[in-house]
Amino acid sequence: MDHDYAKLVARVARILFESPFGLTPLEMAASEGRMPILNDPTRTRILKSCLIQLDLCDREGNILDLAEFQIFMHQVQGALWAYTDVKTLTPRIQLVMTEPDWIRQSKLRRTEDVFRDLIQTATDNLWIVNPFFSIDSPQVMNLFALIASRLQQGSISIRLILRRVAPNRREFALPALRRLCSMLPGHCLSQLKVYSLDLNEGAERQTFHSKIIVQDDRAAYIGSANWTESSLQRAVELGVLVEGAVIQHQLIPVLQTLLSHAEPIVLETLQ
Repeated sequence: MDHDYAKLVARVARILFESPFGLTPLEMAASEGRMPILNDPTRTRILKSCLIQLDLCDREGNILDLAEFQIFMHQVQGALWAYTDVKTLTPRIQLVMTEPDWIRQSKLRRTEDVFRDLIQTATDNLWIVNPFFSIDSPQVMNLFALIASRLQQGSISIRLILRRVAPNRREFALPALRRLCSMLPGHCLSQLKVYSLDLNEGAERQTFHSKIIVQDDRAAYIGSANWTESSLQRAVELGVLVEGAVIQHQLIPVLQTLLSHAEPIVLETLQ
């Protein structure tokens, strides 16, 4: 396929990609022996120009060689698949922020709102990865109440990875976990899997500092905000909301590796 021919194939594929009917107009054209009429006159005119340049149709719109047109359709289908792959694989990114009043950015989504939306709209599962909690924060308690509500609906499962769950730790993971469990009836505990991750073993000190929420393996918050009143209300926290195949292909394997080094917590012992 020479360069000019390939460019025309790609142009036709782009026109059809932006149409709600995909390859269907070309398939109908092949059965009727005439070039397709799209729902947009401008696109129809461009499509006709491309087919004429490719010697696939005359100026009256008649297909000149059906066998060649069939080959052309297969090439356009391949280009359409490529466009679809690019759309699927290219991450979509939004900036998320917690900020004090003096730095208010009205165009940015607020951290607490993004946390709430990810939890509320999950249909299958959530990963929540966080090291620090406020046990008396209204914002955090509201998020815990939302988690409890979603679990009681029986529609989702949640994996929560915490940093070294132990008494009197400054992360307050254990008191926060007890507070969350107190909101749940016993039969819901099986849908909540909690893990304690301690990376301080060995000769070199390591730490777990990630703040992540992943919804249905397809959207994720990745940023600096803890589940604390300061991080959700007053501090300057920045993160991104990412959507796309990068979540499943890159982020989920990282979380699964963390999980393989974490210890499960028996929630029934905390109620």
